[in-house]
Amino acid sequence: MNVPAARSTAGPSKAGTSATRQPAVRQVRIDEDHAGQRLDNFLLGELKGVPKSRIYRIVRSGEVRVNSGRADPQQRLNAGDLVRIPPVRVAERPVPTAPPGAFPIV
Repeated sequence: MNVPAARSTAGPSKAGTSATRQPAVRQVRIDEDHAGQRLDNFLLGELKGVPKSRIYRIVRSGEVRVNSGRADPQQRLNAGDLVRIPPVRVAERPVPTAPPGAFPIV
């Protein structure tokens, strides 16, 4: 009787992924300096380089939470609130460089 070979259900090895690990979820406690600020403006300051449209999308989808509940972009933050900020990747823009010799020497 022929028995088919057993297949491994384990996925590819996770070794070496620590260097490419994505940032983790951050929990930020609101202090007196940020009390009264709108959530969208607070996130614009925390997530430098992330487009406004992306920030509004993660708030509307429920990825950003205030005190473990869904939040509205216009919601005002109070001192002591706990804001959950999901990991957001920002593509780095390449630095434009002029090729050598592109400019005449005067």
